[in-house]
Amino acid sequence: MNEEKIRQFIQEELQNLLDKDIDKSNVTAEQVREIFREEIPAFLARSLTTIEGNLQLLDSRNIIVGGTTGSKIGTSTSQKLGFWNKSPSNQPSNGADLTNNVAVGGTTDTIANYTDLTTYATDAAAIRNNLYQLAKKLKVVNDALRSIGIMS
Repeated sequence: MNEEKIRQFIQEELQNLLDKDIDKSNVTAEQVREIFREEIPAFLARSLTTIEGNLQLLDSRNIIVGGTTGSKIGTSTSQKLGFWNKSPSNQPSNGADLTNNVAVGGTTDTIANYTDLTTYATDAAAIRNNLYQLAKKLKVVNDALRSIGIMS
């Protein structure tokens, strides 16, 4: 709604109040306007607004956020969110830690650096372990994105 439509809407509502609901012998139109001038900015500036129905953004409308500290969608991992008609779900977990070993042990969040091929030329097991861990982590990320509708 642009500014002119908002102004028109408020004027119409004010006129409706004046015509129907307000005892004109006790309250003047100017007093009602003053109440609106005082109350509307406070209402619009509230830090928490609850919407009980759907919120529809028409085409070419954007959500504009601040650029200093940023904004969040969801302030707790237990809050549910879904995209593109996917059922809302909690924040997906990280899954298993990435390690450089298929079975057990290994170094967490470490994948070998293969720039020195003389070191790894005969180390098929280390290469296999690292590829396995990367594929395993990619599967966790893929499943998480699919569960909330970011990927189909």
